[in-house]
Amino acid sequence: MGQALLQKLESKAPQADSNNSFALMLIDGLSVREETVTALPFRIFKTQHFVSTDERLVVTEAETASRTVKELNGLPAAEEYARLVGVDVKELSPMRFAASPVVVIIDGTDYVRSIQKANPDGSLTFYCAIEEGVVFRVAHGAGLVSNLERTFEEVRAEIGKPQLVIGCDCILRKLEVSQNGLNERVAEIFVGNNTIGSAPTATGEPRDA
Repeated sequence: MGQALLQKLESKAPQADSNNSFALMLIDGLSVREETVTALPFRIFKTQHFVSTDERLVVTEAETASRTVKELNGLPAAEEYARLVGVDVKELSPMRFAASPVVVIIDGTDYVRSIQKANPDGSLTFYCAIEEGVVFRVAHGAGLVSNLERTFEEVRAEIGKPQLVIGCDCILRKLEVSQNGLNERVAEIFVGNNTIGSAPTATGEPRDA
């Protein structure tokens, strides 16, 4: 079974090797079910409900080691971001970053780059790696619940109802869920699809993995 999976990987990704790929199986060896589990279908998926706008922000000065952006479009980063999302720089907060994240477009797909905080010197610190020259687009949320429901519908259509989903959620997404009173509804969707990990409960607390 392992050899068959390796051959399938090599046919789909010829560049894959031991330096850039790995396999992870979480299972109790005493169950004597490893072979059965490795024959089950699976897929990796992501879901996000943000829609990018035409507003662009180019990272013109940054400290990559600390993931801090000092300038956007040649101006103080916090000031320029605040201008484009239509708020005063003093109003920048985690809730604002959750409501108006920035995204990068890779192969036609939007990927969120979460802002952690605005600093006293006018810079912005990110949760993820950044570098000079990166082009951000301002985004806004649209239909978080319907987007999540649709994603799981697609998963079920492809491989059936999942026996287990290991969920890794974004802290700013959690803030948005809580702020908009969606904890209970989102928790229902996760529970209905056997999700563990960072999925919230109805109270907003993460479920234990």
